[in-house]
Parts: sequence; C-alpha cells; structure tokens
Amino acid sequence: MKIPATGSVMKSDGDFAPTDFNIEISAHAFSVLSKGLYSDPYRAIVRELCCNAWDSHVEAGTTDRPFELCLPNTLAPTFKVRDFGVGLSEIGIRQVYTTYFKSTKQGNDKQTGCFGLGSKSPYAYTKKFTVVSFFNGTRFHYNAIINENGFPQILKMAETPTTEPNGVEVSFAVESQDFYDFERAARVVLRPFVVKPIVKGRTNFVQDSYPADSLLSGPGWRLFRSLDGGNLAVMGNVEYPIEPSRKGFSSNAKKVLGLAIVIDFPLGSFEMTPSRESIQWTDFTTKNINDRLEVIYDEVFEAVVKQIESSATFWEASLNTYKFLYASPLRNLQIQPIWKGKLVTQWLTVPEGVTALRFTAIAAKGKTHAKNAASVNKVPKIEPQPTKFYLADFTGAEYRLGNLVRDTFDRHQSCYLIQPLNQAKLDEFCAEMGIPQSELILASTIPKRVRTGGGNAGGGRRSRLTGSKARAYQFDVTGSGDFGDAYWNEAEIDLEEADLGIYVEIDRWNLSGSKIATKGADLRRFLSTLDELDIKLPDGGIVGVKVAHTQKFKDCENWTTLDVFVQEKLQEFWESDKDFRYAFEYYEEYGYQERNFIAEVVEFSAKAIKGKHLSETAFIPRFSETFNKRIFKHEKKVRSFGYARKVMDTVVMPHKTVNDIDYAERIQTRYPLLRSLVGSYSWRDKIPAIAEYVTLLDDKISNTVKGV
Repeated sequence: MKIPATGSVMKSDGDFAPTDFNIEISAHAFSVLSKGLYSDPYRAIVRELCCNAWDSHVEAGTTDRPFELCLPNTLAPTFKVRDFGVGLSEIGIRQVYTTYFKSTKQGNDKQTGCFGLGSKSPYAYTKKFTVVSFFNGTRFHYNAIINENGFPQILKMAETPTTEPNGVEVSFAVESQDFYDFERAARVVLRPFVVKPIVKGRTNFVQDSYPADSLLSGPGWRLFRSLDGGNLAVMGNVEYPIEPSRKGFSSNAKKVLGLAIVIDFPLGSFEMTPSRESIQWTDFTTKNINDRLEVIYDEVFEAVVKQIESSATFWEASLNTYKFLYASPLRNLQIQPIWKGKLVTQWLTVPEGVTALRFTAIAAKGKTHAKNAASVNKVPKIEPQPTKFYLADFTGAEYRLGNLVRDTFDRHQSCYLIQPLNQAKLDEFCAEMGIPQSELILASTIPKRVRTGGGNAGGGRRSRLTGSKARAYQFDVTGSGDFGDAYWNEAEIDLEEADLGIYVEIDRWNLSGSKIATKGADLRRFLSTLDELDIKLPDGGIVGVKVAHTQKFKDCENWTTLDVFVQEKLQEFWESDKDFRYAFEYYEEYGYQERNFIAEVVEFSAKAIKGKHLSETAFIPRFSETFNKRIFKHEKKVRSFGYARKVMDTVVMPHKTVNDIDYAERIQTRYPLLRSLVGSYSWRDKIPAIAEYVTLLDDKISNTVKGV
C-alpha cells in the first residue's frame, strides 16, 4: 500500500550543518518492533500472516482460490498459514525476513502490506518459526529464530525439488493453553475478509460475521442496528475502529458515526499505526474519512426517505418509519417521515368506539422456563411494529387468542385483538392504522386449543380431570318461586366444548362468595339488567358448580366466574364513557362494604343509559334545595353518620339518584372540597363549616356575575 509522504523543509539562519538521526541496532530495538509492537499478539499474528497470504494471491492473480489457515489442536499443536500466491525465491526470503521496514508492497495500492513488519509478527509470540517457500518447482525451508544474544536470524534448513504450487507457508508451535486464544483471534480477524480462508484444525470453528440483516446498505457501507466493535473502517481486509470524538468531523459526519456502520475504504485512503491496530489520525486521514462520511450521510438520508415514500400503504410506511427511525440509530438523523403528504408518527391512536387489546407472551410465574403466559392490556395507541391483528367476531375471542399466544408465541411476541362497536368503527380503525380490512384475521379462524386429558404428565395443561366432563347445574332463567332448586337443572358439562364458559359456585342452591346475588331469583333479575346494558353471556349461559367440583373449572383456562366476567365488561363501560366513572368510584370506595355491590353498580349503569342530563340553569337551585332540605332541616338526623353519608352520596356522588349524574359533576366542579369529604368519618362534625363553605362560594360567584 502507498504511504503518503510527510515531512517539512526548514532552513537554518546560520551556516550550520544538520545532523541526521540514526537507529541503534540492538536486541531491545528488535524486541520493541516485534513483541512490544502489539497489544494483542494473537490477533496481530493472525491478521498479519493472513493479510500477507492474501496479498500474495492478489499479486499472483489467484484471488479465486482461498488460502489455508490451520489452527492448533492437541494432535497438531501448530499454527500454520499457507498461501498459493507467487512464493519467494531464496533472495526474496532473505530480503523480506531479514530487513525491518523493508516491504515489497510499498507504492502498491492493491496490497495491504507496507511497513515491512508483518512478516516478523510471529516473534511477538515465539522465538522460533518456520518459513517454507514453494517457488517454481523448488522448496526452500528456513527457520527464523531469536539467537542467544536476542537478535533475530534466519537459517536455511533445506532446499528440495517439489511439485507443490507456488506459495509460502509460515508455521510455529503453540502451547496448549494458547489454543483458544488463536482460535478467538481468528474468529474476529477473518470477519472482513471477502474471500474466507479454508480453516483447518478445528471442526467446530465458526468465524464471526456481520449481522445478516443489515438495516440499510449503500455503495461500500452497511448499516446495522448494533455492531460489536462500534463503527468500523475496513481497508485491505483489516478493521479499524473509527473514533467519533476525534476533532475535524462535521456535524453530518458525527451523525453518521452515531450509527452502527461498516465502511469499506480503498487502500491508501487513510494511514494506520504500524501495529495495524488503529487509525493514525493525521490531517490527511481525518479529511478523507470526513469527506466519505459526508457522502454517506446524504446516501443514508435519501435511502430512508425513499423507503418510507415508496411504501404501498400507510401501515407499511409506519412500519418502515419505526424500523428506520424510531427503533434504530437512524433517529439521530432527525428525518421527518412523510407518506403521500401525511406525517407518519411513532404512535397511532385507536379511535373511540374501538377496543384494542395487546396480547404478549411472557414467562409464566412459578412455571418451567418453557411455559408461557399471556399478558393482556388495553391500549389507547399502537406503536407500528411487525405484528398481527385479530378481529373479535365471536364471544370468547379473547380466550381463544390468549391460548394461541400462550401455546405458540415466542417470549415478548405480541399481537392485537380489535373489538369495534360496529362496522363503521372498524372502518375508522382500519383507516387510522392504514391497514386493509382484509389483513385482519378473524378470531373465529383460530383453532381451538387441543388439550390432553388426565393428570399433569408430559408438561400438559394442569388438570385433575379424568376426562373433559363435569357434573354441574344449568341456571334456568324461567325458574320462579322461593325454592332454590327451581332455578337449577342438573347437567353434564363438557369443559372443552365452550370457547368461554361462565360458572358460579353454589351451596344449597344459593350462590356462594358472589358479589352479584345470593338467591336464584336475584340472579334472574340481575341477568335481565345485563340485557339492558347489552352485555351478552356466552352460549351456554351460567353453570352452577358445587364446592367439591369447582377446582375442575378453575383449572380450565376457558372458564371464568360470573363476577370476573361482569367486572371485565363493566370496566369497558367505565373506560369508554365518562358517565360511568361514578359507578367506578362507588365500586372502588364503597363496594367492598356491600354484599351485592356488583349488582348495584350494574343497576346504576343500566339506568344511566336512559336519560341523564339536567338543564344548565337548574343545577344551582337544585343543589341549594337538596342541601337545605337534607342538612339544615334535618340537622339532628345529620348527626348520624350513616344518614350523613347517604346525603353526601346522593348530592356529590349519586350512585342511585341516576338523574343527578351531570348535576353532581357540576356541583363537584363548583364546590371541589365536597368530593374530598365523602367517606370521611370525621366530616359529620363539620356540617356547619360545609354550609358556610357553600354559602361563601355562592355569594362570591353571584357577586362576580353581577360585577361586584
């Protein structure tokens, strides 16, 4: 390789003769130029000898044939490199191996060598190595040694005829504890070689390589999400780390160096240290590398913009934006992604009237490392990533998709279940995401989970069933009267048949442990209220299970209790409509005190659908009237905490006075301290202060309106 000429001319003011510098030849000097030159002798030897081998192939025009590298092992504890290039004559061997800084490649930008040091690199590890040259039918055998005085020498051992092809073989013995160090060095050093050598001595040898899926690539550069070794400049089959903190780089060049990039440079593009372990940062080197980085910046910018603009759909454009900008080092380039005039954002909003559930495979707690669980979260926004969308087209879609995720997804792999209120909302969702509706997978097409019966053998589903049948009682909505058994009909249930089954625990024909109802008559009324909310039970209705058999249902992932089912459905109401948040607050704050609080909340929610607004002009008089009647005119009763709580519940959070929903909301806005007092056991002694607080705020608001 050509080395740029450096130096300067200086004239003395007087008539003085200059004195030249010299190098003292000594054993120490030779040691510095071999053993002391490299920070990693194993990597240095592999790199220098392999580069010399390839240079010989370039010179001989045999680049279609790989050279050979033999790694040491127990049977053959020898490191060896054999090339099939030009070979060396006897004179050539003596010139190359006996003269430091003597190179046959200086002034040649087709070969890597230039310092005249690499051929002596084995001295960094050993005091003796062998050089065998096959040159035009003659085999020359030499030993290169360090003599007793510490000076390197080369000794001719033999000269014989040969039919071997031209080339050079360099070898030396290796201690057993160093076998892996040479193998490790070879894995790294051989990575940038375009033509890989034939590696012998290790049957399981796998050399390092760049990631197969580059993020982007262009003329002479490859961009990756991450890369061992940081940014790399490759010149002459050798990797050199590029230091981003070096002075002289432009802002665009620094942005490129914020990526994980490999850049190929022609030989002679920059200078390196004699050890060939790093770049020598001269002005010549800095300018050439900076100029190349500027060109690459423009190419990367153009490539990213093209990838986004050429996307077939908005969803594909969003995926490309996520891939190239938000989830890669390219985000430092500050590119504004545009697709057909529309800005592509990192998050896409789920429209109102559509529920999006994200299913993610996670490790199941307390299970073996091979067992998965499914995490389910309702998400208001979706970050575009490669995924699948399922459309909930039947009751029980959540459970069937959950089973699919548990059984077949890799850890942390996700998908979405889309639950639109109607077709119009589905169309709106697809338009917002930029996804053709045909790409949504119907949840009903997911195969039902295949279960194995009996025990827990083979790591199957945990179950104590001897089969899929269970004894239970079907709830009869036509039942009547006070006798509990009038509402339950004995039945044999196939636990595997239903995608989603609902059960309640019963004891002597009454519901046990439920927050919905106790008797069958109450449950019947509750189900009619569910109909008003348009909450439909799965096919099969409700099954009553006696205590002795409940474990069978608990062990089945496609069965759940009526309480859990209703709470999940109510949660959808509370999150989708502001008018249900009072029910949610009641559920949170007082529900645990009520025996059938779920039933009360459902009743409240059902009534709230039917007309709930008061006129804007009526709420102040309405509040004054209510407050006066229930506080001032019944002051003695107010001293009873139970009655006081009921009054404040009715005024501030009317979980039963349905028509007061909006009214109470405005009251809370006007008198914010009232809401903080609900549920407090100490506020019953503060009735006069509450009245004074309301009066003061009324007077202030009234005076403000009048301009006082």
